[in-house]
Amino acid sequence: MKDKIFLWAHKEGMQNNRWGLPKESKITPVDACKYLGIENIIFVREFWKPEPEEYEFYAESFKDLKKVIWSVVGAGCTYHEGEVERIIELKKKYHNIVGAIMDDFFVKEKLPFTPDQIIEIKEKFNKNRIELWTVLYQHQLNLSVKEYLEKFDLITYWIWKSEGINEIESCFKKFCDIFGEKRKALGIYMWDYGNSKEMPIDLFIKEVEIGQKWIKEGKIEGIIFLASCIVDLGLPTVEWLKKWISSL
Repeated sequence: MKDKIFLWAHKEGMQNNRWGLPKESKITPVDACKYLGIENIIFVREFWKPEPEEYEFYAESFKDLKKVIWSVVGAGCTYHEGEVERIIELKKKYHNIVGAIMDDFFVKEKLPFTPDQIIEIKEKFNKNRIELWTVLYQHQLNLSVKEYLEKFDLITYWIWKSEGINEIESCFKKFCDIFGEKRKALGIYMWDYGNSKEMPIDLFIKEVEIGQKWIKEGKIEGIIFLASCIVDLGLPTVEWLKKWISSL
């Protein structure tokens, strides 16, 4: 089970004074992984950080992790020209970079790439042994985006507001009905970002237990916990997760 768990990470401090968080965080992505006992990371640019010249610093810090997924489209659907090539170049030195992810792909009216462009990008990555992942939120299930999503290697599924966890099983069935055998992973928030408040621990545990069941049933390939930059805030979800992972 541990090899199927990922930590969603941002540069340290990127969410300070945002989302209603109770205090500031200083923890680095790799130290957050070590604290939780997670061996795989998804590293995503947020607010245009880190800068490209910092990429190797972070890639070097991740060298002892098993799997690294690097954002090609960052938080808020932000994209810098040349990201595909930068990730491929990093892969030449850091072989644990096994994937790239397009975050928040459907949050803007104008999408960053056409389906044909996604195929082209995926082919470039796949030739270098890098998969292409993306993000879909539960509240986006009614969008007409199948022609985009079917081009990715894997879709990560997220519930933006905690109350949506109560509908997770019926909504995920709808998702599976649409995308059949497409590879999937479940994203789980450790803070209720959609409501800018603490994640209710009962709902968090419910989602984790459902995710664990789905892995055993072969419905998903992994679980992603978000985010590294809240791991040192003493949140109940984080401390529960640390104990749960240590018990696996």
